[in-house]
Amino acid sequence: MSQTDRKQENNRLLTNTSWLLGVELAAKVSRLVTLLAAAYILTPVEYGIAMLSLASHDIIRALMRSGAGSQVIQCNNSQLEKFCQNAACIQWMLSIFLCVLQFNAAHLLANIYEQPQLTPLLQTMSLTYLLFPLVSVRVFLNQRSNDLKYFSWVNGVCIISENLSIAIMLYLDLGIMAFAYSKWVFAGLWLVLFMRLPITSYGLGIHWPTLLNLSKTSYQLLTTELLKTGRQHLDIFIAGKLLTPELFGLYSFAKSSGVGISQSISNAFNGALYPHMCKLNRQQILKQRSVSIYLMATAIGLLFIIQAALAPWYIPLFFSSEWQSAVPVVATLCIAAVGTIWADTHCNYLRAQGLFAIERNTRLLCILCLVIVLISMPISTPQEFANAFLIGSFVWLIPMWLMPTFIQSPKVTSN
Repeated sequence: MSQTDRKQENNRLLTNTSWLLGVELAAKVSRLVTLLAAAYILTPVEYGIAMLSLASHDIIRALMRSGAGSQVIQCNNSQLEKFCQNAACIQWMLSIFLCVLQFNAAHLLANIYEQPQLTPLLQTMSLTYLLFPLVSVRVFLNQRSNDLKYFSWVNGVCIISENLSIAIMLYLDLGIMAFAYSKWVFAGLWLVLFMRLPITSYGLGIHWPTLLNLSKTSYQLLTTELLKTGRQHLDIFIAGKLLTPELFGLYSFAKSSGVGISQSISNAFNGALYPHMCKLNRQQILKQRSVSIYLMATAIGLLFIIQAALAPWYIPLFFSSEWQSAVPVVATLCIAAVGTIWADTHCNYLRAQGLFAIERNTRLLCILCLVIVLISMPISTPQEFANAFLIGSFVWLIPMWLMPTFIQSPKVTSN
């Protein structure tokens, strides 16, 4: 690659990251409105129930990302049409399955946490899955183009509308059901705005060798996405059982007002980085650029340290005295996010090379380290739980870098 081409690629990555990050920051401003409304209107117990419903929904929704999207973005041009047609079929099957799964699992989760209000929340959210397959391949193709301006704009509009709708519905006295109804706001706008995208449509089609290949790698990605999203929300599920409802509500607030912001920055960075790494891999120069990629991840991690330092300032500024005890918890969780972005960048690096099984095994290793730390430390307060999560977030980096491929698996290629 010439110096000019390399500069253009770096500029494209910077542009995509800037768009995604700008949208995430704008979304977080709207999220602040939601947090203010929720902290003002809901009790800590109700806040905890709402966060538990969102975490449960995100875990199941993560399975939608286990379809063929990553493979459509990564595959060679000669395979694109068959991949898109079969990917559309897989997305429909996944969405119907997930809708049925979450609708029926709602009762079980409500019983486990002894919170009957979880049932209508999760069942209302589950029906939104049926809208996404209508435009899923359009979204994948837009990401494959490595021009994320439109994707960023749509994602921003949907997130901001979802957040503001929660605040409005809370003020209209709809209670915690506002969080469920807001998912319909997001899904409806997502459908309408991506339907307008002028992009080639390949329709539905079944080519059995392609379908079997996509299904095989989709299974690997299914477990990967479960592990990834499970790690993001694992603390919520464990804290929901270890802490009292009031303390759990305080911890949930700390996570949403702290990690929610850093996680958005991380998602923006990795969202732009993955298509970029796929393109570098197709050009067979990804490994040459690995050092610069990890340096960029480290630079993003420094932003989380800055956020941790600012927590004692912005929490008292925006929230009432009821939530001030969450300040050290917020700061601790922000620092823990540094380990998360390193892990996510490393796993995206593996995925861009088609090493789906190795990525899955790496994420499994990370989550096992985190679980071991969380269950081996004495925990009775939100701060103790945050301290354990911080330790676990850096412990998982040790084996990840010492054994970067964990259990070796054959490379899945696009050839």
